[in-house]
This record gives sequence, structure tokens and C-alpha cells, in this order.
Amino acid sequence: MTLQEKREKHRAALLSRAGKNKYSQNSSKRLRIESGYGDCSGTTYYWMKKLFGINIGTYTVAQLQSSKGQTIDLDIIDGIPDGWQQLLLDQVAPILTGKKDANFSTENGQYPFFTCAQTPLQAPSYSFDCDAVILAGNGDFNVKLYRGQFE
Repeated sequence: MTLQEKREKHRAALLSRAGKNKYSQNSSKRLRIESGYGDCSGTTYYWMKKLFGINIGTYTVAQLQSSKGQTIDLDIIDGIPDGWQQLLLDQVAPILTGKKDANFSTENGQYPFFTCAQTPLQAPSYSFDCDAVILAGNGDFNVKLYRGQFE
């Protein structure tokens, strides 16, 4: 199993308990994840052990000191960890701009329509279907994160 597949499996397990668990640091409850209890480090331990057979320790300190979660020292050179490569934003993700004027919006549009305003308008169709960081091009400088179909 690749690292990405493991991440997705771990994420799916965590999300399977969304809204079902109560936070508890009580020692008799904190590892009873599928019974509706847990805390942060207990939940992480539970799923790593169940899904992958990896014992990372049941408490935050143990997890930080384990070989699987050990802190490593990095030299920071000009604000960048040694060994990392500095890239321009367009080398990591495409930079695009919408082509529709704000007058394209409709009252009953099915899709969010991001303009320079803080609140999105509605549009009858979409041009983008992706994960996006949306930055207002002029007017009120604001940034939004959106996932899905939008104009």
C-alpha cells in the first residue's frame, strides 16, 4: 500500500466517526473509539494500530518520541528548510481567472459565483470543477477556499 493510500484509508476511518464520538480523556474511555469516545492522541493511536498494526503510543508525548513520529532537526536557510526547493506558485498550481462579468449572476443560480464581493453570487452554469484558492482580483481583497463546481 502506498503512503497516499494509507493516508486515504486513515482519513476515511477518522471521517467514519464524524459526529459520533464524544471527547473524553477518561482513561477507561479514551481508546474506545468505535464505542463513541476518544481524545486526539487516543484516536490517532487507535486507527494506526487497527488499520496498519503500528503502535505509535497512546499519548501525545509517546507519539512525538516514537520512531514513527519523531521530531527531526532541519536547518532553515533564507526561510526554507535545507533540502527543499523554492518554486514559483505557478510551478505548483495553475493560476487562472474567471471570464464572466458580475452581471452574469442570477437570483436562482445553481452554482456559487465568486466575484470581488465577500459573499458569492449565484450563477446558472459553472466554468470550474476543482479545489481552488480564490483570490479577489480587485476591490475588497479577500481569499476563499472552495471545493466543487463554481463560476
